[in-house]
Amino acid sequence: MGGYSEYITPSDAECEKIKKRFEIGAEPFFAYTGNIEPRKNIVTILKAFEIACDKLNRKVSIVLAGKLGWRTQPIIEAIEQNKYKDRIYLPGYISENEKKYLMHNACAFVFPSNYEGFGIPIVEAMSCGGVVITADNSSLKEVGGSTAFYVQKTDEVVQLADRMVQCFNLSDAERKKLAADGQSWVAQFSWEKCAQETQAVLEQG
Repeated sequence: MGGYSEYITPSDAECEKIKKRFEIGAEPFFAYTGNIEPRKNIVTILKAFEIACDKLNRKVSIVLAGKLGWRTQPIIEAIEQNKYKDRIYLPGYISENEKKYLMHNACAFVFPSNYEGFGIPIVEAMSCGGVVITADNSSLKEVGGSTAFYVQKTDEVVQLADRMVQCFNLSDAERKKLAADGQSWVAQFSWEKCAQETQAVLEQG
């Protein structure tokens, strides 16, 4: 069982500070948060981002936020070889507010992880009103429900790129509805509900 904290919109001053740190300015961007390591399928994200940029034919960036994990050399090489490497940002560790800002404001939160025990980042992104792209595997489909966009296999680079383009091109109305549906869906994963269910189990014991 997981949980999430309520999203509180940062002040204008804090938003500007965050944008400056991530070097994204006013340009649209995709986001990923979590450890930078093979299990998280970062190389596939990078390849899909390059294809998506070609298809969109306009400037869009991606922020890969999180600490470097194990076996990162292939990821670093994939960044260096990417045609749009100047649009790829690795800020390292980020604060909780910065993470929520990214999830809320990204064209999509991209999380096609090869394996997750639960999928807390998806819950967090949806609770922030973010649009989520994830993989149809392990627990991710169960967590994302009908409000996320999916790739059928984690190595489907072109399909992931198509999902990124699809999310980029969402209308304001579509994005607003997805945000509302996502927040409604993940209410079942709130810490309050988690605590209530845990207490009920303990009382039964």
